[in-house]
Amino acid sequence: MNEFFSWMDEKGFAYAVLRNIAELAESFPAPGSKKDVDCLVEDRAVEPIRARYGSVARRAGVKCDFYSVRPGLGADFLGHAYYPEPLAQAVIQHRVRHDRGFFVPAAREWFDSLAFHIAYHKAEASGFSYGDPNPGQATKYFKELRGLMSQLDLDVAFSLAAFHEHLAARGYAPDVNRLVSYVQNDFAHHRKSRLFAELFNQGPGELNLFVIRGAALRQKAHLHLVRWLRRHYRFLFLKRIDWYGRLILSRRMRGNKWRRGGKPWIALVVFDPAPVPSSPVDRKAHPFVFNATQFVKRQMRDWFVGNHPVRPSINPIHSTDNEAEAIGHFPLFFSELEQARIFERLARARGKAGAVITDPAGSPRKVTR
Repeated sequence: MNEFFSWMDEKGFAYAVLRNIAELAESFPAPGSKKDVDCLVEDRAVEPIRARYGSVARRAGVKCDFYSVRPGLGADFLGHAYYPEPLAQAVIQHRVRHDRGFFVPAAREWFDSLAFHIAYHKAEASGFSYGDPNPGQATKYFKELRGLMSQLDLDVAFSLAAFHEHLAARGYAPDVNRLVSYVQNDFAHHRKSRLFAELFNQGPGELNLFVIRGAALRQKAHLHLVRWLRRHYRFLFLKRIDWYGRLILSRRMRGNKWRRGGKPWIALVVFDPAPVPSSPVDRKAHPFVFNATQFVKRQMRDWFVGNHPVRPSINPIHSTDNEAEAIGHFPLFFSELEQARIFERLARARGKAGAVITDPAGSPRKVTR
């Protein structure tokens, strides 16, 4: 690592080591170790780093993750630059040299970049809670954050909601396209985030995903269920799920008790322009369901069981809890092009809802994919 940092200085490339700085000040990871070093580098350094170090054998060197300021240079995270560009530029511009010889973010950018990493890259997987500041005090980040807050005279609660509020005020909250990537990555890793659920629960209106199951098709009731949903929602996209989605991908859908109604056959992306807040009773049983309109599926299930020769436990329809969870499921059933169409239609539907279109961070936006 000393050789790498010396070479970066020799070439005049700006960079900053992002995390585990106290540990790195003591010693660098051993070659071949599972521990890594995360660095933000200026854009012009990406290709020279790749050319010089890209062929080093894993066991011969220290694992490093490099991230560029702007996206598209092969040093991205989930299809986006690691940080929003204003935050990345601030980290590079205000970096300071550590006593150990390498560059690190200045205190304010150190706190902001670490808070961003915890809130959005990690979310609840970081050990922090959405609203309760107590769990965060038991994480590996607490001591570092507390020291930076004392140095900066900051008063930010140790919760994901408070970090988001702080970053939004600084102009560093992620836009909706970046949040889509984050929530889909969380879903792919079987994580369910309260933070992302709340950020996508800003409206106007709510997107959701229903799937009609095999039992409904066997009883020829699927068209009736489609018409029933149409009375309560605007349809954004309807698709018949192929065999691979039914047999393989459906295993990854949350709440996938497919034995009580069969595999999903039809996916319907819907939009409710006027959500009805769920009741305290419903919220206690279903804390991630924000829109009471979704509970129309109870009536649909009762109708289905009461009018068809099936067991009372058979369930003809399934849905995601909220907009964030629906978006998390999109890669299971929809191609990139289909997702782009859905988001375009969602943007138009939100325009027709009669309110200013805002992203979850609260700023005007246009959805593009």
